[in-house]
Amino acid sequence: DVISIVNQYPKDFENKFNLCSVGIHPWFIDTETLADELQKMEQIIQDGKCVAIGECGLDKKTETPYKIQRLVFSKQLELAEQYQMPVVVHCVSSFAQVIASKNKLVSESLPLIIHGFAKKVEMAQQLIDHGFHLSFGSNLLKSKTLQNSFKNIALDKIFLETGSHDEPIEKIYDFAAKLLQMSIDDLNNQIHFNFKTVFQNQNISIN
Repeated sequence: DVISIVNQYPKDFENKFNLCSVGIHPWFIDTETLADELQKMEQIIQDGKCVAIGECGLDKKTETPYKIQRLVFSKQLELAEQYQMPVVVHCVSSFAQVIASKNKLVSESLPLIIHGFAKKVEMAQQLIDHGFHLSFGSNLLKSKTLQNSFKNIALDKIFLETGSHDEPIEKIYDFAAKLLQMSIDDLNNQIHFNFKTVFQNQNISIN
């Protein structure tokens, strides 16, 4: 009963999941294999084996040089634009740069989803104003600030995730429904609608 998109890396790609994304995470950029990984990503995309680019993005708290991160993120956004694929974005202390990259490199209608969003409502609204969707994970269960963000943004911009799998997705859905004062069925239907909207251009057969 769970629809999930499994994140994979191009050099370790396994063709065993119904729905997956493929991307080069800023933590794991290897300049020596970068060209091969980008080529492998494009092959996977062309073979119809994934439905999104990512996780990719920018992270000011990792050791990977920021200049390299921006280059690799830009190349993946260019692939997303070329193949009109949604993007799952990892972003740490880099929201202004991620917004600028989106505005510069991809069309306004191309969906970008912030993975593991955990900031205040003002940042949430700024991202939504620039066309982003926001995915909330287990931090929603314990952060009052994040709960306030979640309650005060448009429902058609939200997703829920397990992230590092430290909490079952059913628990996150149950908590989110109570937070929004909705039934589980209504929340399921809303996020299913969001899913179909974001991935409408992908070859996905889901009722």
